[in-house]
Amino acid sequence: MGDYSDSKQIERIMSCPAGINKLENIVNTLKGSTITDVHFSNCISSIGVHIELNHNHTILIHLPELSLDALITDPEIRAQELELYYQEYPNRRPKTDTPSDPSDNES
Repeated sequence: MGDYSDSKQIERIMSCPAGINKLENIVNTLKGSTITDVHFSNCISSIGVHIELNHNHTILIHLPELSLDALITDPEIRAQELELYYQEYPNRRPKTDTPSDPSDNES
């Protein structure tokens, strides 16, 4: 995450003529467009959403809920990802405790 100075810099960019022009170009690309396809990609620390529009333009969106930090807070996703990890690296799976033989406990 960025800090306050990054936020201030973004505010200035959004206010300057070149920044406004860049944002207006994005608005013009999106307004009136139809989504023709959606696919996902691995963006290292998040899942990227690629949206294809009707005029052969593709945009990439990063959604906060698809960041790695957010995804692993979901218990179901975390458990399934961990199982896939152990399938990929079986030697890293923790050894399960095996019940001891009752005769070992007799003195």
